[in-house]
Amino acid sequence: MKKSILLVIFLTLFFIFGQSVFAESLPYEIIVNHNTKQCAEISGDECTECFPPEGWEVLGFFGEVKCPQGYTQIELTTEIICKGFKDSFCCTVGHPGGPGDCEDIVVNHVEKQCAFIEDINKCEKLPAGWEKVEQDQSLGRICPSLEYEWVSDVGCVTGGGERIVLGGSEPVIDYPVYVTVLATVVAASLVILLFLYRRKK
Repeated sequence: MKKSILLVIFLTLFFIFGQSVFAESLPYEIIVNHNTKQCAEISGDECTECFPPEGWEVLGFFGEVKCPQGYTQIELTTEIICKGFKDSFCCTVGHPGGPGDCEDIVVNHVEKQCAFIEDINKCEKLPAGWEKVEQDQSLGRICPSLEYEWVSDVGCVTGGGERIVLGGSEPVIDYPVYVTVLATVVAASLVILLFLYRRKK
């Protein structure tokens, strides 16, 4: 009986924390530099896409191709070029992936909402209550809380007072719904634990 209870607890915790702790890595690609006769591996994740530096080319996915015979395998770090995705998941605090393209985030702290602007530098004025997200020293620009809702209908106000909806990237995850699902799983687990406990009696 104790083993069953421990198993339920373990599975519940794994579901809750496993979703947020581990980033989903993309398949590794083998890249080669024919001039230096070197090869290396690159990979992005759910929030970043990486490209080979100048002079290198993608040979194929790891497992499908190998480093050519006579080439030296090296590890590239600073030379790899990675670009973040303009995506709500990748621009919300606590996400497990690499840094997203979050330069154009705006936030409404009163309504607890975040949104993307097509180009924040071309936005003359934001609607009342909205402001550009401040740069965090360690996190960059990011939606400050999982409790904030992502919306996609925020527009800029021109000098003449005209409101233009610029439309940023659509959100891929509704975090309030995500939190609700987790709460439901926890509640269901507690019900199971209570049932097992009563059966033991």
